[in-house]
Amino acid sequence: MADGNSARDQPNPFEDNIVFEPRRVERPVAGLNDAALESLAARVRPLLAPPRPRTESRLSHAVLVTSVEPGFGKSHLIGRLLSRLGGEATLVYVRPFQNPAACWRSILLRTVQELDYPEGGPSGPTALDSLACHVIADLVARAMRAGLVEGGDREASARHVLSDPVRVLGGQDEVWSGWLRQEFGNLLPFMESELRRAGLNLQALSGSWLRAFFHYIYSREDFQRRTMCVDWMKGESLDSGEVEELGIRPSDLPRPEDSASELNDLCKGRLFDLCALAGFHRPFVFCFDQTELYGDDAELATVFGMVVAEMVQNGLNQMTVVTANLDPWTRLILPRLQLAYRDRFATPPVELDGLDIGQARELAGRRLEERKVDEATAKAFLSAEWLGGVFAEKQRHGARHFLQACRSRWESMAGRHMAAAPEEGLAETYARIASGLGQKPKRLQYEPDILQWLVQEVARGWRGVVISAHRHPRGYFSVQWDLPGRRAVFGFEGGTNWRRWEGIVRESAMLSEGARAAGVVAKSVFLRVRRHPPVPGPWKIAPEIEVAKRSHMHVFRLTDLQLAHIYAAHELYANAVQGDIAASGAEVMAFVRARLEAFWQRLVESPGATVAGEPSEIFAREPEEALMDEVHVMVRDALFIGLGHLAARLSRPWGDGAILEACRHDPAIEVVRGDGAVVLRWRTHD
Repeated sequence: MADGNSARDQPNPFEDNIVFEPRRVERPVAGLNDAALESLAARVRPLLAPPRPRTESRLSHAVLVTSVEPGFGKSHLIGRLLSRLGGEATLVYVRPFQNPAACWRSILLRTVQELDYPEGGPSGPTALDSLACHVIADLVARAMRAGLVEGGDREASARHVLSDPVRVLGGQDEVWSGWLRQEFGNLLPFMESELRRAGLNLQALSGSWLRAFFHYIYSREDFQRRTMCVDWMKGESLDSGEVEELGIRPSDLPRPEDSASELNDLCKGRLFDLCALAGFHRPFVFCFDQTELYGDDAELATVFGMVVAEMVQNGLNQMTVVTANLDPWTRLILPRLQLAYRDRFATPPVELDGLDIGQARELAGRRLEERKVDEATAKAFLSAEWLGGVFAEKQRHGARHFLQACRSRWESMAGRHMAAAPEEGLAETYARIASGLGQKPKRLQYEPDILQWLVQEVARGWRGVVISAHRHPRGYFSVQWDLPGRRAVFGFEGGTNWRRWEGIVRESAMLSEGARAAGVVAKSVFLRVRRHPPVPGPWKIAPEIEVAKRSHMHVFRLTDLQLAHIYAAHELYANAVQGDIAASGAEVMAFVRARLEAFWQRLVESPGATVAGEPSEIFAREPEEALMDEVHVMVRDALFIGLGHLAARLSRPWGDGAILEACRHDPAIEVVRGDGAVVLRWRTHD
C-alpha cells in the first residue's frame, strides 16, 4: 500500500483502547451516549442542591449502567459525568472485593485512598484537605455569627472564611490558619454541638472527626501525624500514644483484639460518617465496576447485593452506580441477589449505545489527527471500503471493538505482525498494561482484594497446591495453601499498630509450631506495598518480630514494579471476563499462573530465600527495603542526580548494582546512561 511506509514509521494511534482511569478520558464522539450522560447527571443533581450542610440528601435507588456488549464505554461515561459535574463530586472507583467478611473495609479503604490523593498536581491539596476545610469552615462561620469570635465584622469574617475554605484555612493564608491553630481548642465544644444540632448521626463522636480533620489539615509537613489521621479514618487501630497525640476519643478506636466482624462494622460506620460529612462539601459517586467478577462466587454476589442495598439505605450525599455487561449481569449476578436487594436498583437501567459508522469515522479520524498522521495516510486508513466492511453485518459496534479493529488495520498497513498465538497476544497485552500501571502512581496503592484474588484464585492448580479459606476470628489470616510438607497462610494487614502485630506474631508462631508437630513446615505471609511503613517500626517488640521474620513470618513488601505486574494480571483477567479481549478467563489464569512462577516459589520458600530465575525476573529476589526507600526519597527530592553522588549520600555503603536494582523496581525513577555516566531522573506522572 502507498501508505505503508508512513504507518510503519509511526506508533500505532490505536494502541490504547481500554479506559483504566475514568478521570482521564478522551473527548467524546458527538451524540454518543449523550442521553445516558444526561440521565446520570439528572439523578445526581439533587445531591448538589443548597443549602449546606445537606443533612437529608439521599437518593432512593442505585443506578445500573448496562451495555449489550463489552467495550460500549461504561468507564468512559463515568469520566464524562465527572467532567460534566465540574469537580462537584468525588468519584470512588470500587473494584470487586474478595473477602465477604471485609467488604466494608475494602470500600472504606478505597474511599479514603481516593480522598487522600492530591488534586491538580503532586504537591496540591487533597480531596480530604478540601472536605476537612469545608466542614471546619462552616462550623467556624457559625461560631463567628454566634458571637464566639471577638473583633471585626462577624458576617464579613464568616463570608470570608466560607469564600474559599482551602485557601483561607488550609495553610495558604497564614493569618487565618495561624488563628485557627490557636483557637481550635476553644471553638471545639461549640463545633461539636453544632454538628449534633445539624442532625448528623455520626457513628464516631463528632469531636474525633473534627480533631482528625484539624490535624490532617495542619500536618502537611508531618507525614507520620497525617498518616495517623488517615489510618484512623480507614478504621485502623492506633496505639495509646498516637491516640493521645491526636486527641481522638478511645471509644472511637478499634481494639487490636477486635474480631473481623467488629472491624468490618466499624469501617461501615466510618464510610457512612464520611458520606454524612460530605454534605458540607461535595457528594460522592461510588462506581462499582468489573462486576462480572462476582459471577463465579455466589457468596460474593450475595454480599455485593447487600452492600448496594445498604449504600442506598444509609448513605447520605452519594450516588451508587453499578456498571455491568448485560449478559453476565442477568445470567450470573441478578439471580443471586435477594428480591429486596434487586429493588434497590432504579428501573429501567441506563443503557449504552455503540458507535454508528459516522461516529466511528469521527473517533478514528480524531485519533489520527491527534497523533499527527499525514492526510494521505489518514484518508487511506479510513477508506469507505474498509469502514463499510466493518459495519456490513452490524449497524453499531462498541467503541473498544472498533478501536481494536483500527489497531489491527494500522499494524497491517505498517506491515507488522499481529500476535496470532493466544499466549503471544496475552504477553503483549499484559506487558502493555503493566507498563501503563507503572506510570500511574495512584493505581499503585494497597488493594488487598487484588492481592487476595491472586493467592486465592490465580494460584489454584500451581504444583498441586490445595487452597482453602482460613478465616481467623480477628482477621489476621484469610487464605491457606497446603503443599506436600509445606503450608502458608496469608494475611492482608495494612496497619502498623504494634499490639496487633504482636498478636499476629503470636498466632503465626502457634501455627508454625502446630504444623511442625505434624511434620509440616509452615509460615505466614503478609503482602504489603512500598507505601506501607516497614514492619517492625521502632517498637519495643521489634526484636521479637525480627526473629519471627527469620523463621515463620514473611512480610513481603512488594515493590512498585512487582505491584504493577500483579495489578496488570487482575486487569487482564477482568478484561477477559468482561469480554474485552479475545482470551477467556481460564486462559488468562493459566497464562498469569505460569508468568508468576518465581512469585509462587517465593511465597512458599523460607523468608529471605532466593528462588530460581533469571536476573531479569522481578520476583526472584526482594530488593533491600531500606535502600529502596532511601533511593526513592533522594531521587524524588533531587529530581536529577548522578549515581555516584547518590551513592555517596546514602546512610551506608551500597554497590552500584544494588542501587540500580532498586531503581529498576521503582517506575518513578528513570536510569539515563551516556558518556560514561549514569544519572537517575525522577519521572513526573499524573
